[in-house]
Amino acid sequence: MINETERIKLILAKELLKCPADDLKDTAIRDKIEDAARTIELCPFELTIFGLFGLNMSLPLYFINLCTATITWFILQFGNIINLTIRCIITEITWKLMKVLRVSFEDKILKQNEQKPNDIEETINIYNKIFNTFNIAGSYFKYYVLRDFLSAFVSVISATVGVSNDKAEQMHHFVTINAATNIIIACIPCTLMQALINEAEKIKVILAKELLKCQSNDESIAEQRIRDALIYIERHPAKLTVLHLFSLDMSLPLVFINLCTTYVIVTLQYTKIL
Repeated sequence: MINETERIKLILAKELLKCPADDLKDTAIRDKIEDAARTIELCPFELTIFGLFGLNMSLPLYFINLCTATITWFILQFGNIINLTIRCIITEITWKLMKVLRVSFEDKILKQNEQKPNDIEETINIYNKIFNTFNIAGSYFKYYVLRDFLSAFVSVISATVGVSNDKAEQMHHFVTINAATNIIIACIPCTLMQALINEAEKIKVILAKELLKCQSNDESIAEQRIRDALIYIERHPAKLTVLHLFSLDMSLPLVFINLCTTYVIVTLQYTKIL
């Protein structure tokens, strides 16, 4: 059906070429041919889906390309998702353990009994075990978090370049979804790490409140244990740092967003110059 419309346009174009431009007799005919060609051009005999896809032979080709790209993307992302799941499980288990430790310590500390120094020492020992166990996988976490953020950064810049240069808008959806997925994969572990850090901070708050309750003129054993516990948690925070520059918490996604915003603006300006 669309081919027949194109043939009509071709016939009109041939007739237009037959009309001399300087012949006044054929001016009216030439104007009518141009009007007919313009009408067909403005009102093509073609159905579209949401103004995005035309119901012609390009739609099956677009569908095949989309399916191929989607399958390839799922194959590549499958390993990343499995890896992310393992890291999330480890982090969430550690977070749950820290939460249970904080709740039990809070219950014990509120009883105001003579076993308070022992309770504090026991809590710090358990905290130390959780901290050391989690640090065993620290290098593993650091490597993959940095890799995920680097991959997300590259995908964001690639999506920016692709969207700005793809005038046909054939790959807009794919590159956008790919960039968004990489960003989500990179940010999820930081969210769980922030929850773990918050539990450790709550333990510090409990200890600080108990320290304020102690009389300043009475250096008791409980007060000394509280001070030692605060110093220990302060020197051994429940967080991972990369080269002492970045902490694996919610501050890292914010730094990443600021960095991406800057480079996206620079990339858009550079592509306009080219």
